[in-house]
Amino acid sequence: MMKNKRKLLSIFMLLIILGTNTFVGYATTEEPKIITIAGNGTAGYGGDGGPATDASLNMPYNVVSDGNGNLYIPDQGNNRIRKVDTTTGIISTIAGDGTLEYGGDGGLATAAKLNTPGDVDVDKNGNIYIADSYNHRVRKIDAETGNITTIAGNGTAGYGGDGGLATAAQLDRPYGLAIDEKGGVYIADYVNNRIRKVDTTTGIISTIAGDGTPEYGGDGGLAVNAKINTPAGIDLDKDGNLYIAESGGHRIRKIDVETGIISTIAGDGTPEYGGDGGLATAATLNRPWGIKVDQNGDVYIACRSSHRIRKIDGTTGIINTIAGNGTGAYGGDEGPATAAMLKYPTGVDIDENGNIYIADKTNHRIRKIIEKIKPIVASVDVPVDENYITGTNLEFTVNFNEKMMIDINGGTPYIPITLKTGETAAKTVYAEYASGSGEKSLLFQYEVKSDDQDLDGISIGTDIIANGGTLKDYAGNDAILSLNGVGSTANILVNVNTAPTISDIQDQTIDENTTTQWLSFTVEDVTTSVYDLDVTATSNNQSLVPDDHIELDGSGGNRKLKVTPLIDQFGSAIITVTVTDHEYSTNETFTLNVVDKDYEKPYVVSTTPIGNQTDVAIDTNILLTFSEGIIAKDMRLLSIKDSNATVMQYTYTINNDQLTLDLNNDLQKGMTYTVKVNEGTVMDDVYNNNLQNEFSFTTIMPDNTGGDNIAPTISDIQDQTIDENTTTQWLSFTVEDVTTSVYDLDVTATSNNQSLVPDDHIELDGSGGNRKLKVTPLIDQFGSAIITVTVTDHEYSTNETFTLNVVDKDYEKPYVVSTTPVGNQTDVAIDTNILLTFSEGIIAKDMRLLSIKDSNATVMQYTYTINNDQLTLDLNNDLQKGMTYTVKVNEGTVMDDVSNNNLQKEFSFTTIMPDNTGGDNNTGGSSTSSSGASNPSSLKDVDGDVEVAKTKNDVSPTIDLSEDRDAKASVTLKTIKEMKEADKTIVVQNNGVKVEFKPDSIQAIQIKETLEKELNKELDYESVQVVLGAKEIVASEKEEILKKSNLGKSEGLFEVGGKIFDLTANIVKEKNGVKTEEKIEHFNQPVAVTIDLSDLNLKKKDIENLTGVRYEKDEEGNIRPIKLGGTYHEDLATGRKIFTFYTDQFSLYGVMKAEKITNIHLTIGKEESTVNNIKKINDVAPAIINNRTMVPVRFVAENLGAEVTWIEATKKIVIQLDGKALNLTIDKPLVGLDTPPTILKDRTFVPLRYVTENFGANVMWFAKEKAVHIVK
Repeated sequence: MMKNKRKLLSIFMLLIILGTNTFVGYATTEEPKIITIAGNGTAGYGGDGGPATDASLNMPYNVVSDGNGNLYIPDQGNNRIRKVDTTTGIISTIAGDGTLEYGGDGGLATAAKLNTPGDVDVDKNGNIYIADSYNHRVRKIDAETGNITTIAGNGTAGYGGDGGLATAAQLDRPYGLAIDEKGGVYIADYVNNRIRKVDTTTGIISTIAGDGTPEYGGDGGLAVNAKINTPAGIDLDKDGNLYIAESGGHRIRKIDVETGIISTIAGDGTPEYGGDGGLATAATLNRPWGIKVDQNGDVYIACRSSHRIRKIDGTTGIINTIAGNGTGAYGGDEGPATAAMLKYPTGVDIDENGNIYIADKTNHRIRKIIEKIKPIVASVDVPVDENYITGTNLEFTVNFNEKMMIDINGGTPYIPITLKTGETAAKTVYAEYASGSGEKSLLFQYEVKSDDQDLDGISIGTDIIANGGTLKDYAGNDAILSLNGVGSTANILVNVNTAPTISDIQDQTIDENTTTQWLSFTVEDVTTSVYDLDVTATSNNQSLVPDDHIELDGSGGNRKLKVTPLIDQFGSAIITVTVTDHEYSTNETFTLNVVDKDYEKPYVVSTTPIGNQTDVAIDTNILLTFSEGIIAKDMRLLSIKDSNATVMQYTYTINNDQLTLDLNNDLQKGMTYTVKVNEGTVMDDVYNNNLQNEFSFTTIMPDNTGGDNIAPTISDIQDQTIDENTTTQWLSFTVEDVTTSVYDLDVTATSNNQSLVPDDHIELDGSGGNRKLKVTPLIDQFGSAIITVTVTDHEYSTNETFTLNVVDKDYEKPYVVSTTPVGNQTDVAIDTNILLTFSEGIIAKDMRLLSIKDSNATVMQYTYTINNDQLTLDLNNDLQKGMTYTVKVNEGTVMDDVSNNNLQKEFSFTTIMPDNTGGDNNTGGSSTSSSGASNPSSLKDVDGDVEVAKTKNDVSPTIDLSEDRDAKASVTLKTIKEMKEADKTIVVQNNGVKVEFKPDSIQAIQIKETLEKELNKELDYESVQVVLGAKEIVASEKEEILKKSNLGKSEGLFEVGGKIFDLTANIVKEKNGVKTEEKIEHFNQPVAVTIDLSDLNLKKKDIENLTGVRYEKDEEGNIRPIKLGGTYHEDLATGRKIFTFYTDQFSLYGVMKAEKITNIHLTIGKEESTVNNIKKINDVAPAIINNRTMVPVRFVAENLGAEVTWIEATKKIVIQLDGKALNLTIDKPLVGLDTPPTILKDRTFVPLRYVTENFGANVMWFAKEKAVHIVK
């Protein structure tokens, strides 16, 4: 029983020990002390499942914390990796079975074999990396599966393999590891006297520091040329600079991330202890081994042979000792850290809360430095500025500088709140602690009572009142309760009275000597009980309806009234109903028409717009329908006035019982208009005057605009062909604009061939929505001109173009009469051939004069046939989806039978999916074939539950996952290889999504070779499977993703309500009978993803700014959506709407609306490019240098919105965007890249991916086309 109590006490104490302690910038009550948090001092293995302080370790070589505060220990002598859980204090083994060998890749890490592991690190995704030192390898534990693999080193001690796969390279006792933000792995290659780096995207290894000589040298030059003596530990600071503990050189070196230059920041090379209190560069270090850099830039060093932990102040450069007295022994726990004894410490770490941990290697313990610091309040988040009414909560979030433990057994802590209005007496209420124990942020709440009020802003106390409760940190330190950083409370009001509201009451018409029915209405007030509201009613016509003839009834929010006019009286009365809370009042009016049944007078039965309507379009005419036929009597008695009492002009027409008022489009947006029809305005056929009527309405934009101006539209104008020295007929067209009067639209027209049709030879006529134009070419001129007609509302413009062909009648030339596709068609299938029909029979003359180019100015290859007057161009199915193509038939391409050359013709069209997919890129349903061909022969996947359809005419296969529960299918490498050889695309589709893998997207040969090396056996293509998946994520997961995506202005992305899909592509591995899956990190050729948006109600402005997005998780767990661009298409026949984009890796994908999006397309070796689909010509072309895509920096950076500055004196380029700056120097390498900025053809070229990704742009490489797609 006593043992159990002791064990529970040990766990409790360890939890206290492991707790958060921040000790930067706050006063302490005593000198920092040291304690042991893991290891009992006995060299051995044991204690898993119990408190870490009771466990046995054997030479723990380092200690590393993850983002949750858990500790990872390379237990070197036990050939294991141990973990201490920060929540429970329990120790466990997460890798290694204790056997001093190599083995276990592909299986669980706990069953693997390690050989003297020297270091461990954790990336932002929770994957764990191990320096398996004497196996000469770096291993990785997958965070999700717990399986271990080798990512670097072939097991042979030596140096080699740079530029190739890291798994094939040689390492020699790798001791230190560091992981950068992008997942790049840095390795301290101890015996090779070098620092190596593995690019985890490509798997390629390179050397970034050290020439292999175990000496000291090279400061001030490139790190790769420097001499480094047995590097043991490495770490990266928050900016990406690399720090090296040079054990044999007794120094700390630093590599600048921007320049790649190496320097010394500590140690003069003498293997001694000295220099505390002075500059670190003048100090002496003795075998510095472990190293850690905190967020402030302070550097912590485990000086192995000095038995001390040293610290360099990141601001001053001063070095001091923070633990160890220099005696190599064990002692000093619970006392000052500087008086304690350590024995060959080889590791040091500082977690995100500032706790310092020491790997006390030869004492077989992990030690921790604790300071007696009282936690303080860093800031207080106050309620948002608004009026808080009875029953609502005032909520205050108190943010401490560390995690807090709250005990309310003795009483609940609170914050005093003072309510005071003007000079009235103050009232104090209390916001009590509600939640947050165990976190940094504590919530305090107060529920507003009915007798609370503050009209000029509340105030809160200066301190938290403990009230018998306690507020402590995890180390048991009482908090300082002063409230710091309190937000403004000047505009936080309590129970400020607001005006009541009343619902609409419709106009009424009754016969004389009758009574209205009960007319119901509702009253509301957010600050006053509806039972305390008073309602009254009055009439403006006491001779018809005295006030006391209006009867009121009801209570609370539901009221009603009834009106009884005087006997034998008729006419109109305006009834005003008033609701008051005795401070504020609100009125509602309606008109009561009482009809003279002896002499029936015409009265208004209905109006358009109706009374009080608030969404009236500005081009509306007013329609009044009377009780009988009418004729005009004195229309001056009818008035229309706006909110400013301006009298509106109108014209009128009468048709039987209807009076129409035409306001000549003079209504203004957001204005209220009042129409008053006085008695005697009109009369019936027996001269009875009308009854008076009055109503109001308010204008907005027309319903379909949602209140925003949108571009006008213009109808099509067909191509025209006329003889020379003639004029076209009048060509009619229409213009429309739902937000601007058609009478306010301006129309202009221009010609692209001024020598044939000058702009002033285009005559425009018409007005409003009906316009027309006529074109008169110059005398004796012939050829073609493209006429552009532009309509503008002075904010947005829209163009329509048509081609005018002017025929030389002296020598009749053949000209193009029609084309298929037609000009500007946007729904062209990618397997379309082009057909041009000429005015007469033709024969080929010089077909080189006919060109077809895509949006990137790439020239398309074609074959042609001529049949009488028809020229057919076969593009060999080379059209690409979502691309615009321009066909130009220059003069002299063909001729007629008397050798007359053709007239020039030019037209463009845009492609979508081929017609056989429904014309709109099918993304769902149960299609089993991509062609619809007969007699399909089906292939089953390896599990036999998903059909892979492949037709006998050898078209691309389609994998339909809509009927599969897991939405996954396996495809063998053999099938993938066959598809590549046949140049076929593999299509995977599920409900709402389609994914198209290009023939070389998945590299079957490389996958097979890599697996053979890893598994050390030969494989055939049939035995290796790739699992492809595509499914919609569930609603709860989608909600969580969007919640963490920080959408809105900060990211410039907005949700449109579409689905999110999980796309996967994994390689299946089998070893020792155990199957595992490993993600394909990168596709050689980007894949096309098409998402169905048919169920969304998208506006035109939404469509113009749609983009595909990939959701990436950062180290804090937030989701960052990456813009990918893309193309939208809508099939007018079926109404289906789809969006297609490309990606070179798999994750979660969806479609969003971007506030701004930039698309840049570049092609290697070509000066033509496109920016947002606009063709641009640069004076130099992108190039590939050392397998790096190099681009002219100014062109790319400035089109991304950056500012580029060239400094001639230093040959430096400075690029600035969004508050971030990049400094690049000509011919000076960039960290992690082997190709520096350079000058070609008097232009500065830089590595594309380095610049774009540093500024948050996404880059995709299309290998087949040698093209780059940049999206920001």
